[in-house]
Amino acid sequence: MRSKLSSVQDVGDIIEAQRTKLNLSQADMLLKAGMSQQQIQRIEAGANITVKTLLHLADVLGLEISISSKGEKTAPSLPPEKQQLADYQKQIRLQTKNYVGIREPSTVMRLFGHMLDKDDE
Repeated sequence: MRSKLSSVQDVGDIIEAQRTKLNLSQADMLLKAGMSQQQIQRIEAGANITVKTLLHLADVLGLEISISSKGEKTAPSLPPEKQQLADYQKQIRLQTKNYVGIREPSTVMRLFGHMLDKDDE
């Protein structure tokens, strides 16, 4: 998902959309991010946040942040099938990071299978 930001509210909207895409409640998010639910609600509502908080939330949600000059040409977007593969790779990295402590291979396979099944819906 590539988004051009024009306001602080855009940041909150993107954070909320990604949290929802990952099927995380605000309560789940506060556990992952180490923040209060009130902080998450304020951020999603468009409150100002520090760059440090933005980078932390981007990492927790598997988002990438980039800054470019206004006149700079952006790279062409990937073909849909390659973008889908890139999205899966990001999800797998995020899930691997979240479930690194799981030792049972069948549990890991069920988690990844469930993640892939959601995309087929």
